Amino acid sequence: MSTALRHNAGHYAGICAACAGLLLALWAGTAGADTLKPRWEWGMGIAAATLRDYPGSRNYRTYALPFPWFVYRSDRLYLGREGSHGVLWRSIDSELDVSLSLNPSVHQQSNPERAGMPVLDSTLGIGLRERITFWRDESSGLRLSAHLPLRVVYALHHGALAPVGLQVQPGLSLDHNLAGAWTWGIGTAISFADARYNDYFYGVEPAYATAARPAYTAPGGFAGWQLSSRISYQHQHHSVSVFARIEGLEGAGFADSPLVSTPHAGTLGVAWSYRIGTSKEMVPGNEH
Repeated sequence: MSTALRHNAGHYAGICAACAGLLLALWAGTAGADTLKPRWEWGMGIAAATLRDYPGSRNYRTYALPFPWFVYRSDRLYLGREGSHGVLWRSIDSELDVSLSLNPSVHQQSNPERAGMPVLDSTLGIGLRERITFWRDESSGLRLSAHLPLRVVYALHHGALAPVGLQVQPGLSLDHNLAGAWTWGIGTAISFADARYNDYFYGVEPAYATAARPAYTAPGGFAGWQLSSRISYQHQHHSVSVFARIEGLEGAGFADSPLVSTPHAGTLGVAWSYRIGTSKEMVPGNEH
């Protein structure tokens, strides 16, 4: 395969990764774990989002993609709109599972901050996540949880996975099943990453240094914070979700990188889906 074709394949994989990442954010928490849900269900939908190329970049891109979706629920495996994870251990208020994260590729042609630099390939994070519920109120549908994901991140480079580094992102979330078919949630998290991961996004090798972009090696450590919120509405076979997130890099070890143009960024997304078919068997929801 030619270099151009490999780059185009990586670019389209990045678009799919961005939309997949959006769907994870939009549908996370839209169904309570204590309600009965079909064993499986499937349908179609469309999602759109405006995303920054990477935290610290001033460059934004808008993604839109129609998609099929499929949900399967069991005691040990969840496949569906909130992502895919296998449960390794579970108690009433705690769960350890395997989870994934996705990020799109960034081409120097579309990002002035990285002009003349190599492509940032799409990345895939694979790791473990511990979720602990500290407090819940069954009468109001409120639940406060902590999350601790630890992921090994790989870049999709010319059709192969190349290791990028380690990332951990502890956080808190407050979920609320509102009256009727409405659900709402808010979450906050802080990020830490090793030097290899940060240097992948924020390092500048001497060969690509310019007068306005000096050579730079990013350290490991604190990598910023984020605050997100979402609201979803489901009526019969239709559901609509809106998601917003703000991010900050104050105090990050790489905040002085020449590739950091702004310490703040925002993300906004919306998705609509239609449920076409479901199983007759009902099981406890285990999205969480």
